[in-house]
Amino acid sequence: DGSICLNVSGVSPQIQWSDGTTTACLDNVAAGTYSVTVTEGTCATTINDIQLTAPAPIGVVALVTSPSCSNRSDGAIRLTTSGGTMPYTHFWNDEVNFESRQQLLAGDYVVSIVDGNNCTFSDTIQLIAPNELTIASAGAKDISCAKANDGSILPIISGGTMPYFYEWNNQQLTNTLTNLSEGNYRLTVTDANNCKTNAEFSIARPSPLSIRLDTLVHASCAQLNDGRIRLSASAGQAITLSDGTIIAMGLN
Repeated sequence: DGSICLNVSGVSPQIQWSDGTTTACLDNVAAGTYSVTVTEGTCATTINDIQLTAPAPIGVVALVTSPSCSNRSDGAIRLTTSGGTMPYTHFWNDEVNFESRQQLLAGDYVVSIVDGNNCTFSDTIQLIAPNELTIASAGAKDISCAKANDGSILPIISGGTMPYFYEWNNQQLTNTLTNLSEGNYRLTVTDANNCKTNAEFSIARPSPLSIRLDTLVHASCAQLNDGRIRLSASAGQAITLSDGTIIAMGLN
């Protein structure tokens, strides 16, 4: 949208620009080098190397601070704008018109810049946060009997930013818990960016063991082995006689 105009004197000068234009003014042209020849009668004058300049293209450098947690709004974008013609006006896709931004969640932010000559430039800036910090269970082992302390919990941690720090409600600071009794256990995990998540695990005990005598038939004689005992056991337990013989498994 540049222009060059000549102030030409004479009776009836003829004007010829390097692009073929024959008027005194060369309008709506881009930056570049132009020449013009002015002729009157047998006399001609040529002007070479007329420089038409333009501002440098608008550009932007973004200094990005990504959010520290998946759901935390502590991201930031700081812009340095150059080129074009000052002053600059910044328009963001979330209707904020500051050059630099703070307290941002992860996501895509589009900025449009308009300079003093109404030239425009747009750019998309992406803020990427760590994946969500989560706790899953690789297996919680219940205790083997009512008064045992042989339960265990093995959690699996993912997301966030390593290293992870562990704190259980029984004051343990390790990833895995062992030698547990019946009860509920709560784990809080904190990552390197102070993002936190928690989960609860339950260690159960088996159903109470009960044995019922169903049948008792005494031996008919001292020397005979024709006696019989029939028992029923609950909770999937094996029944072992005093001589060490296992005679039942589960319900019998």
